[in-house]
Amino acid sequence: MIEEAIINLLLTIPELAAIVGDRIFPNIIKADEEYPAVYVAANRMEPMQCDNPMGMHNGVVEVGIFADDYVHCLDAMAAIRNVLNDYAGKIGNIGIKFQRGQHGPDGWDDELKTHIKVVEYEAFARVSSTN
Repeated sequence: MIEEAIINLLLTIPELAAIVGDRIFPNIIKADEEYPAVYVAANRMEPMQCDNPMGMHNGVVEVGIFADDYVHCLDAMAAIRNVLNDYAGKIGNIGIKFQRGQHGPDGWDDELKTHIKVVEYEAFARVSSTN
């Protein structure tokens, strides 16, 4: 649900769409997928450990790109960071606030022959009821 909201937000970024089209996936990018492609993993977003009637979550959101061309990694990540760094807003029934993203080390997958770039965000989300 949180991943879906973030994916919907990323799909609105024209600079990112020019690089990856609609290839933005929850959690993983399958090995047979066309590159460049982006994944969003919010599995480290947990309900807050308190009286939580408002559906508050906090934790880490990871956004990564796999691309054959390193420049695509750089350009896609710049487009993502321009929107997500310090973002606060509502996407569907999810209110979300991102802190500034932190890059991990760049990677290379020998088997897939792809560059990998990842950024992690500390985030807070409120999942509102759709009822």
